[in-house]
Amino acid sequence: MKKSNYGSTYHNRRSGLPDSMTEQMFSTFAGIRPNGRSRLGGEFNFMNNLNNIRDLKSYGFYVYGAYSLSKILELFTRFDRLNYVFPQDHQVLLNSEAGTAIRGGISCSPIKGLDFSLNYQGWIPDHSGEQVQNRIIFSTEYKF
Repeated sequence: MKKSNYGSTYHNRRSGLPDSMTEQMFSTFAGIRPNGRSRLGGEFNFMNNLNNIRDLKSYGFYVYGAYSLSKILELFTRFDRLNYVFPQDHQVLLNSEAGTAIRGGISCSPIKGLDFSLNYQGWIPDHSGEQVQNRIIFSTEYKF
């Protein structure tokens, strides 16, 4: 049974400081569950006046998926691409966080409200002076 989900959001965030710009964000997403075991989704975000800096723009797209191996085990993956557009009079920040993120792993939900996850997270920065980052993370989540 195919199920789909989609939507968009928009926000304005003012800093309260004089001469600062209002940050604006537009986000849209879509997802589909083509069968009982898999989910696929995509998202696009655009921010204007990021951190209330005039004409500093950020945009990115994200693609993710999950596949259920059993009632308690699931494989997941995610690909992120983040970009910046700097104003002409703004010095390019070396730590701008533009780049590509790759994530994937396995999660286990042995009982309702308790989740364990072992995942890989990689970050490939656009700037050659920055280090590629690789992490293996084990996390837990519980809900009351």
